[in-house]
Amino acid sequence: MDTNNIDTKEKTKKLKKFNFKNMRFSVSETYDKVQSNAALYITVLLVSFLVVALAAVATFFITIKGPEQVLVPNVVGKTEAHIPEDDPRNPA
Repeated sequence: MDTNNIDTKEKTKKLKKFNFKNMRFSVSETYDKVQSNAALYITVLLVSFLVVALAAVATFFITIKGPEQVLVPNVVGKTEAHIPEDDPRNPA
């Protein structure tokens, strides 16, 4: 027989015998554990927030600090055609 198949059958038998009534959950014990570790939870929360905020600020300034581009229209032919500024043929 396949050993993997035997393991699966044994695990299935154990799961069928598992009794959920034996699982106990105490709110007061959980509250005491959270209260005893409150400083750690708050520290982890603040450090996580600080890391995310710094990453957001760094990303913002890296995006903004790109190469400067001067937006100048490319006017071609105006000086070659010798069109005066007030002429109706001036497209600008």
